[in-house]
Formats: sequence, structure tokens, C-alpha cells
Amino acid sequence: MKTSDGINYKLVSQLDVQGNPNESTVEILKKNRMRIVVRREQANNNSGYIGYSGKDFREWAWTDLGVRLGGPHIITLPNGRTIIGSRLYDTPTRTCLFELDKNNKMVQLLEFPSGGDCSYPGFVVVGNELWVSYYSSHEGKASIYFAKVRYKK
Repeated sequence: MKTSDGINYKLVSQLDVQGNPNESTVEILKKNRMRIVVRREQANNNSGYIGYSGKDFREWAWTDLGVRLGGPHIITLPNGRTIIGSRLYDTPTRTCLFELDKNNKMVQLLEFPSGGDCSYPGFVVVGNELWVSYYSSHEGKASIYFAKVRYKK
């Protein structure tokens, strides 16, 4: 959708994502392009998708990430590395950080203390650190947690 006044909207493109897409995160890239990571819920294939638009946001190319996601978030660090944070549903459930490689494969970097009902990471870059907030119920009642992750510039 697009709008110039925040009230009236016009459809730009219908996103062709199969399998009950729901939670998503959007990143605006250089050259006025966009990238979206989408959680999907489908009985026979519930792995996440990543999509890239052209600069007009009308045509999209989608890739299956091969991993079931929950509450995904994405950021490109100043050093050019792309980071995805998400809940993983394999046993045990947990919140993790991944690097997205050039072939759109998610490579796990680290696992946060987490479990049970957990996810929805938020990111802020401060200096050479990625500050991450997330919630988890691994200590009983759901709580919000904060981590600082250093990376090389």
C-alpha cells in the first residue's frame, strides 16, 4: 500500500506468499528496494520466506528460508552483514540470531537465554554493538531481556 496523507491508501502490489503468511519484518534497502522476511503457517511446509522487490515494489522474488520462524526481525549492520532474529520452533523453542548469507541461507550465530513463549527481537546498532531486546518465559513468567552483541566493523 502507499499513501501521501496517512488516511487514503492505494494498493501497490499483492504479495504472492503461499501458506498463511502472518508475522513479517520489512527492511528498506539501498536504491529504493525492499526486503521482507515472512513467517508462514502451512501444514506441509511452514518455513519462512524472504522476498526482494524491485525499486517500484511491484515485482517480488521469494525464497524459502528452510526454517520455521516466529516474530522475525531483520537488520543490515554498518559492516554490510545482514542479521535475522527469530524464535525457532524445534526442540527446545528459543530465540536466536542468524546471519543471512549471499544465497539467502540463515546461518545461526548465537542463541539467547530463552525458551517456552519467546521471540520478537528488536534491534538497535550502537557503535560496534547490536543491542537486542526480546521476551521469553524460560524463567517462569514472561519477561523482557536485553543483550549487547559485539561485531567487527
